[in-house]
Amino acid sequence: MKFRRTARALAAAGALALFSVAPAAHARVVNYWVAAVPTSWNIVPNGHDAIMNMPVDPGDAIFPTVVYRRYSPHWRKPLQNAARSSSDGLLIPGPLIKARVGDKLRIHFKNMDTLRRDPHSMHFHGVHYRPSSDGAYVPGFSHKDANVKFGQSYVYKLTAGRDSVGVWPYHDHSPSMGASIGGGMFGMLSILGRHEQAPDREFEVVFSPFGKFMAIDGRAFVGNTPVFHSTMGQLVQWDVMGMGSEHHTFHVHGHRWMTADGPRDTQTVGPAESFRFRWREEDPGTWLYHCHVEDHMMRGMIGIYRVARR
Repeated sequence: MKFRRTARALAAAGALALFSVAPAAHARVVNYWVAAVPTSWNIVPNGHDAIMNMPVDPGDAIFPTVVYRRYSPHWRKPLQNAARSSSDGLLIPGPLIKARVGDKLRIHFKNMDTLRRDPHSMHFHGVHYRPSSDGAYVPGFSHKDANVKFGQSYVYKLTAGRDSVGVWPYHDHSPSMGASIGGGMFGMLSILGRHEQAPDREFEVVFSPFGKFMAIDGRAFVGNTPVFHSTMGQLVQWDVMGMGSEHHTFHVHGHRWMTADGPRDTQTVGPAESFRFRWREEDPGTWLYHCHVEDHMMRGMIGIYRVARR
């Protein structure tokens, strides 16, 4: 393959200067309406383990859970969590929340968990907020933001600073955090610099365990995991995150990206770590992307990336 000298990999945490910036007087206000909703989730919809060429027991793959879903204002109508090109139309991860440096984010959250009627919340990494928008439950210290009861709502007020550029996790941090994250209540923020070019294609990849499987965006094995598409010449961006308690290694066949230490084609991703990788696409064909921990790949963490000619 040709080496991409213009490509960059930007860490969403730990690699940016630690400084704050006051929002400009003309800061844009970006509103998102999100709800915790029940769904029946199938980790392996085609019922097939493509690695071992074996059927998958539906009892291992299908379960009820609660996920984040995007809505139109005032929760009138459910919407896609992200463009189909970004997440293959899946409800896991939650809504892809986009902003630019200087934007004020208002995340309107409602607990519509009719499955368990558990409390839920939203806790955001990488952005600025007051303690009242932290969303993390600590008895005796936390507020309503961390313990949104069934039927109730809360507005999280966030600001994207100059040190927020990159991709970042958000997730449930309420008293039901363990079951919620294990069932897919997580998502990503994607923050651009004030004048940074937006990618032509943006792909969400979340590595996390689901029951007996290792999943990408809540799905396991080729034929179920997201299929991402781009065209030669497009600027593509991969938003990669790990959730759960294990480490993973992100790898795309036939591609490299530039880091501060030089080119690489594999990146380790730990729990709640997130990175973005960019390049100008120049290699047509069908490629694999996957976790390079072999046991994880064998248990489902593998998908397909297709690049078309112009």
